Amino acid sequence: MASTVRLELTPLFKEMQLNWYANVPWSNSTFEYPMHLIYRGNTGATKISDLQLIDSVNVNNQRFNYIDSGQYNKTPLDQTRNYCYAVMTKGSYGNPKIKTPLINFSEITCAQPDDKIPPCKPVFDVGLKGIDCSTYTSCPVIGSTGTGNFSNTIIWNRPKDQNCKKDIRGYNIYSTASTDSTAQPFAIIAKMVTDTFFVHKNLPSFAQCYRVTAVDRAGNESKPSDPFCFDNCPNYQLPNVFTPNGDGCNDVFSAFSLRNYGEVNPCSSGDIKQDSTHQVNLQMACARFVLGVTFTVYNRWGKEVYSYQSGGENTVYIDWNGKDNTGRDLDAGTYYFVANVVFDAVDPKKRTKTIKGWVLIIR
Repeated sequence: MASTVRLELTPLFKEMQLNWYANVPWSNSTFEYPMHLIYRGNTGATKISDLQLIDSVNVNNQRFNYIDSGQYNKTPLDQTRNYCYAVMTKGSYGNPKIKTPLINFSEITCAQPDDKIPPCKPVFDVGLKGIDCSTYTSCPVIGSTGTGNFSNTIIWNRPKDQNCKKDIRGYNIYSTASTDSTAQPFAIIAKMVTDTFFVHKNLPSFAQCYRVTAVDRAGNESKPSDPFCFDNCPNYQLPNVFTPNGDGCNDVFSAFSLRNYGEVNPCSSGDIKQDSTHQVNLQMACARFVLGVTFTVYNRWGKEVYSYQSGGENTVYIDWNGKDNTGRDLDAGTYYFVANVVFDAVDPKKRTKTIKGWVLIIR
């Protein structure tokens, strides 16, 4: 296997530094063919014939680098112009049965001496989409302290302008978990990415916003792209009846989930098809991306009889056993509740939800 010759340009004051390398199974620094050739041309060069041979380098003495200070025509490089370069390498296996020299050209690379102009602003790919909550049914997903099994893939486009495209050396990736960048600023998570996509791994959830900047060969950084956000699919639903009679079936009032589903269950109908449908319904309704819950129950006269707040050993599922705040069994009948739920979400409109309803206790 052999790579192409990679040419990197570093703009200097009225000069250009060239460095090149290649991962090849033969030697590109031999006594027979020590000279590598330097070609230069103007902006818009797309093929070697657009360039002129300006110099050669003995790589056995100078290694794979060269500084163009205008010695070719005894004129310093113009700081306002772009210059395009390519390098021809010569190598050999050292085997007389293999034809030599092995000649390769680098790609044509362009830059501007003493460049102070930032590259073009990146643009996210129009096909980049967030999570489709209408089809997302993974369960359970609770809180923002998960196992880090989530990932987001962002994709952006290379600039259409060829000069800008040739000037870019890499991309920096920034992210934040909030749309309010003043409260939680974007922080850099990856530097000098050479692809036009990035996979952000080991996240506690999908909730992240991203921006991308381009960096040119002089180290100038572009304006950041417009932000793109992935958000979670928060959900929290509560039933309206439970039977705290100790038979192991619906003994507690809980948010919908798949906890312990599939174990021996007194509530099972024994009908595989019916139980499968029930599991699908639970999966659609289960609690997802929930950070916290405050739950209060009132009797029909509006008096508080039970309160609950998640945190510590208290889960977001509630698991109320039908007793009041003093530990006394409440009478069978209808009660009213208010649940204030906090979700892990980028969109502020999705972060809180108040659920008001009624629940029937059957004994």
